[in-house]
Amino acid sequence: MLAERRWPALGLVSIGLAVLSSCTAETPPRSAADARPNVLVVVLDAARRDHFGFYGYERDTTPHLDRFVEQATVFEEAVSEASFTYASIASLMLGKPPGHTGLLGPKPIRGHGPTLAEQARASGYRTFAYSENGFISPAFGFQSGFERFLEGLPPNAGRSRRGDFEHPESEGHLREALDWMSREPSPPFFAYVHLLRPHNPYTPPPEMLGRFGPVLDTVSGSTDELLEIDSGKRVLTVEERAALIDRYDENLAFADQLFGQIWSGLQESGLADDTIVVFLSDHGEAFGEHGRWLHNNTVYDEMIRVPLVIRHPWRLEARRVRGVTQLADVHATLLDLMNARSSANGFGRSLLPGLLGEPADLTRLGRSWSASGAGWVGIRSSGHKVIGSTAFGQDHLEVYDLDSDPGETVSRTGEDRVLQPLLRELERQQAGIRRRGTLASPTDDIDPEVLDRLRALGYLR
Repeated sequence: MLAERRWPALGLVSIGLAVLSSCTAETPPRSAADARPNVLVVVLDAARRDHFGFYGYERDTTPHLDRFVEQATVFEEAVSEASFTYASIASLMLGKPPGHTGLLGPKPIRGHGPTLAEQARASGYRTFAYSENGFISPAFGFQSGFERFLEGLPPNAGRSRRGDFEHPESEGHLREALDWMSREPSPPFFAYVHLLRPHNPYTPPPEMLGRFGPVLDTVSGSTDELLEIDSGKRVLTVEERAALIDRYDENLAFADQLFGQIWSGLQESGLADDTIVVFLSDHGEAFGEHGRWLHNNTVYDEMIRVPLVIRHPWRLEARRVRGVTQLADVHATLLDLMNARSSANGFGRSLLPGLLGEPADLTRLGRSWSASGAGWVGIRSSGHKVIGSTAFGQDHLEVYDLDSDPGETVSRTGEDRVLQPLLRELERQQAGIRRRGTLASPTDDIDPEVLDRLRALGYLR
């Protein structure tokens, strides 16, 4: 149990944004030295948006998050810049899409501009990170700017090239993270917590197993098995497919419990009163839609639509915001909230107006980028999406009307004038990815054990 620590309520005046202070007349001014909030970013890996209760899923997979969003802003159309962890979190940390950074292949992110953590630390924040994913590690430069970087990798993932491994023991590491956050009341902190579940393998803990459906002997949910299914080497029965989705949902339900542990710890320590909490996923997950499983191989919505929730402790009303947003926007928003705006990152747009309940048009043509490790590029607006490939040439094009065809089942012609901004942006992103060689193999300076861990997750096949 964390030691009790109650802090005084803090005002908004020092964030330095007129729009923020003008919307909070009910909040009494505080001194500029005390008014900056803590910031905590929590990521669930491979968490598919439409499997969350607060996005309409019929199962009770996310009861803790469903309660959390009752005092938070939910963004309805959040899109990840990539369908796998390395590139999507690089976009979150740098505020730039893969077509501008060249960061789709597993290589260190240094040299592409200051990260969120570096800018937070330069602005006077304490910084901390906890990661369970081998991509989000010092091996790839993600520790830059963090005073402390704690890893909780799967205990046996580095000992085998196979995809069968145990998930990390998250609870103890989360207590350590909460202890760090509650250590001192000032300066404020910026913390990043990256949990591996519900990422494959679909092996929920014993207390969750069977919660959402029968356990079949014919499917295990291991990464090796899922890779065989994705490659077409194994064909599932209807019952087997349902059982694998059941196991994924049970994994997600356990991840929701872990989020509940974090949130309870913040409340018990008094940190919740002064901490902005951002919840999101790095990418989605496929269950056979468009012929694929897992992630990292397409840019259809099942792999790139993600949950995004922001709870500001001084704006505690439930709100839903429509319009396409992406992880680079989260980057820009956090810089605003920490008063750490940098001219080095200009690709994201701050979500502050939507967060504060102001009228905001977040719809933007040609400004939602997504890419996959297999060379696919997608550009999305609220109503349309275009998909091209850097692997199959510029003549490959798919066009979808998302209003009439949200499942992206029938590609239509690309001649409609409304699509022209999307098509032009697609060409720019394809050219950027080709020019910067983002699909490169791992560099020679990456530790072989790190590469083994990534293979165990299903990457670097």
